[in-house]
Amino acid sequence: MRLLFSFIIFLFCQETFSQNSLTQLSWLIGKWQVGDAKDNTFEEWQFNQLIYEGKNYQIKGKDTILKETISIIKVGNNFFYTPTLLYPQKQDAVSFQSILITDSSILFENELHDFPKKIGYELIDLNKIEAFIEGPYNGKPVKIKFELTKIE
Repeated sequence: MRLLFSFIIFLFCQETFSQNSLTQLSWLIGKWQVGDAKDNTFEEWQFNQLIYEGKNYQIKGKDTILKETISIIKVGNNFFYTPTLLYPQKQDAVSFQSILITDSSILFENELHDFPKKIGYELIDLNKIEAFIEGPYNGKPVKIKFELTKIE
């Protein structure tokens, strides 16, 4: 009986830890303007049944151009960030594994990918995220930063 009680407590703690880990990225949820307003580029995140789903799109006139879809899933103790580029040319999805997670940032890496090799998001304040992509490009190290401002 004591062994059964210990096992139930262990499972409860594991489930609690798992749920808390999933909520670590809840600061991503919402609609974010990427760059300044004239670019009309947005990134939106929502949480659906253990998966963070994101999309990056641009509004040009009356047209909405979906540039990228993104999913973040948790497998074991790691998160996997999987973008699928759709514009200007569709590309296969590539996964990046989390290598650093805090309550206000996450860093993903895929050393086998050509560019980028790293993708990161950092919450600066409740209405601002700094994102970046990083890796070698044409033999030189490149880091491109994106400022995201929360609008919804």
